[in-house]
Amino acid sequence: MCSDERVRRCASAAVLLVPLAFCEQARAQACCTATGNSDVGIVRPGARAALALESSWEHASWSYAADARQHALHDARADDWVLAVGGGYRVWRPLQLHGALPLRLQRRRLGDETAETDVRPGDALLGARFLLHEDPMPAHAAPRLAQVEAFSFSKIPTGRDANEAEARTGVDATGDGVWQLGLGLGAALRVPRVHWFDASVGFALRFPHTVEGRELEPGDEVQARASYAWVPDVYLALGTFASYRATLPAKENGVELAESSTRRFRVGIFARHALRHPSWHLQTSLSSDLPFDGFGRNVPYAGTTLSLSILRTWIR
Repeated sequence: MCSDERVRRCASAAVLLVPLAFCEQARAQACCTATGNSDVGIVRPGARAALALESSWEHASWSYAADARQHALHDARADDWVLAVGGGYRVWRPLQLHGALPLRLQRRRLGDETAETDVRPGDALLGARFLLHEDPMPAHAAPRLAQVEAFSFSKIPTGRDANEAEARTGVDATGDGVWQLGLGLGAALRVPRVHWFDASVGFALRFPHTVEGRELEPGDEVQARASYAWVPDVYLALGTFASYRATLPAKENGVELAESSTRRFRVGIFARHALRHPSWHLQTSLSSDLPFDGFGRNVPYAGTTLSLSILRTWIR
């Protein structure tokens, strides 16, 4: 039982443990701040191959409950450091194959308890992208559709999921624990002469798996992203973006689990600089969940992410 002096800290820990307990019950999401590394190492149009290294720090300050209400963590703390390596190769002018693998160092603390730390790989990603349309005159004075691209991706459960986590804080849960197969479509519009608009949508099937004799069906995933960039020359790009990710309700032995759907809306800014055009680029970004009710659901750790990446590109 909590003493009077520790009521506030115990309450903070209780708020954090509610979504963690839900994760273990519904198995519908990962109990970590994973933001994904689907864009690491993607080959840009006109290039033959790319290799990227991205480092990011994720600090959680609040959570979203099943009713989409936002709760501050107060005395609880959650920090993740993620190192991701990714690369891609254009096997044919319109077609590229790419992949990424993150390594996660996660730290969790509840109330007065000793902080727990764990290092494990996250979920790997393999993908393919196919250029359906590429503007041969991207610098034209009139607004033009610069490119349209179809993409597919497969998420491989190389991380440890919440079902296998042993720590009460979920510090050792670094993945979703399910295979995913998705398809999507993206497009880019250039408005003279320095404005770029990008948007993409995707849908992923998340396959059932068995845990302790129970058939668990995670909800399928819907994702969307939109961004704007100001690109005055080939050396600099400044922009902003917004992303949305949601999963449908999960099922256990064919029965839908109540309040098991998830959603997450994030916004951010980014800057990209060519260290040595066109071979070396440096990019940094700052993104965050929104600390208001309704912008997330069943997200145990939400907050701010700061990332820095370096990209090596090989031109044809």
